[in-house]
Formats: sequence, C-alpha cells, structure tokens
Amino acid sequence: MNRSYSASAFPLEEGDTKITDLLEVSQTFNLVLSDEGADKGWGKKFFCEIDVFILTGGMLDFKAIPLKANTDKKVNLKSNKFGVAQNIKSENGQRVFEVKMYFAGMEGAISLTAGKGGNKVCMVTDKGEKVLEATETQTYDEKLKKKTSPLDYLKALKQIITG
Repeated sequence: MNRSYSASAFPLEEGDTKITDLLEVSQTFNLVLSDEGADKGWGKKFFCEIDVFILTGGMLDFKAIPLKANTDKKVNLKSNKFGVAQNIKSENGQRVFEVKMYFAGMEGAISLTAGKGGNKVCMVTDKGEKVLEATETQTYDEKLKKKTSPLDYLKALKQIITG
C-alpha cells in the first residue's frame, strides 16, 4: 500500500526524512508545528539570595512566580519590564504584592542580592554587572486580577478554530 501524506498540498517531510519513512516503524506519530511568528518573550535567568516573587504582565493579568533563596530560574518575560516583590500581604485569602518595577534593557541574567542597605537588583552580562534602579513601586492585588473561566478558554478555542 503506497500512501502519500501532505498538508496544504505540501509533502510532509523533515530534512531528508519523509513521514512515510517513519510510518514503517510506527503507524502513529505526533505532528507539532512551530509558530515561528509567535512572540517568544524575553527569557531571563534570575539568580537570587532571598525569597522573592517575580511579577510579569500587567496589573490585571499578572503572574507571580516564586523564587526561593539561593536558586536560579529562567523566567519568560512578555517585555523588558519585570517586578520584584518581597512584601506580600494577605487580605481575605488574596495576596497583595508591593512591587518594585525594573527595566532590563539588554540581554543577560538578573541577580538579586540582599545587603545592609536593602536588596540589590543587577543585570549580569559578559561585560560585567550593572545595578538596576527601580523605576516605580506598584501594588498588584489578586482580587483585581482578571479571572479566567473554562468558558473563556472555550471561547478562545472557538476563535482559533473558526478564525
């Protein structure tokens, strides 16, 4: 049985390997299409000596990413702007973050260290270390955060399918 597999009239192949060659080994395979035009975000590696939260996104759709002391973690930022929260209050089961906002205008890693004069946030590149100054302080409140229901996900899926 000789079958031909294609998508939008283009034969399915990867490099020199055609999908039909792989079907001799197995009758099932997963096809994952990369979205080369998608916004991949700003991947930054954070190193910290203290327990903090890194906040990304806007005030109504933020993510609070916990970082434990003496760890490092890569965080994908939607922009060059990020927040560091160490002051967290709880009101009616919701967290309220006091956030110092920073702008990381270059490629590199972010280092958070604790000192006598307070915390220090630095951009670390192959050229050295540069101290980042907080651009502003904001309050991020979980009770004001947009809620996403399963219905919202279904609406988004419908929009993707129907265009």
